[in-house]
Amino acid sequence: MQEELGFEDFKDFEHKVESSLNFKIMVQKLVFLAEYFGWNNSYSYDLYIHGPYSSNLADDYYSNNLFNYSPLKIQDFDSKSMKQFIKDKSLDYLESASTILFYKKLNENISLDFAIKKLAEIKPHISSKIVEESFHDVEGFKLTNKSLYNIIQVNALNDFKNNLKGKIIKNIKLFENFEINYNRVFILGSLDYLRIVLREEELNNFMKNDLFNL
Repeated sequence: MQEELGFEDFKDFEHKVESSLNFKIMVQKLVFLAEYFGWNNSYSYDLYIHGPYSSNLADDYYSNNLFNYSPLKIQDFDSKSMKQFIKDKSLDYLESASTILFYKKLNENISLDFAIKKLAEIKPHISSKIVEESFHDVEGFKLTNKSLYNIIQVNALNDFKNNLKGKIIKNIKLFENFEINYNRVFILGSLDYLRIVLREEELNNFMKNDLFNL
């Protein structure tokens, strides 16, 4: 991120965070977009004036401890593709692309027409030409809620469910004489599996229906 943001060291970063709104917006946009190129981070976002905004991320870049750690390579992060995506792009473009992706999390199949109308409504300072360009780039890079990070998540979840299902099948006889063979770990594991399945179904219904209509 240092190369793309163009700061020299912590002091320069701190100064730009304190003095430049555009710099803070750029930090927010790059971290948000990085998730779609494989960076598994824990930041959550709300739609704000300049696109998706994370208060947790803001807390971090205002923190004096941010640079007290040695840089670590982010596993599965495709920095090359991200650099290609953001190369020579304006702040308006990054704001448009991240906002489109925010809506695609609610409904992956939003149309270009929807994107142009919605951003004209909530971000009139961004031209329809930029919206169209960023929309096509998001589609071209296949940046949707099925991002690399989410694919990794889904694969890990499927592996977990398959392993747990195998254990359930293997130990199903425990239920035949439950009072005698009570196994707390097994039962809790079974409940975890059921919770995951239920949560996925509820979340999918919510994302497809209720949330997008807010």
